Amino acid sequence: RHTRYWRDWSSDVCSSDLCHLVELVIFVPALIYAIQGVGVVGAAMVWVGRVAVDAILLIGYSVRKMA
Repeated sequence: RHTRYWRDWSSDVCSSDLCHLVELVIFVPALIYAIQGVGVVGAAMVWVGRVAVDAILLIGYSVRKMA
């Protein structure tokens, strides 16, 4: 039986999954381009950028959900 808590939790998971899917569409081409251009350093730079964007999106999402 699904409770109100379960529905709230599952919709939160789906929303964060959507954020990750959008990031993936941007991240993979950027990663390929950076690896071809700069190599491992480029891959590291793209990874740091992805983690920063992920943190900003998820923190913003959490703040919005808690308000």
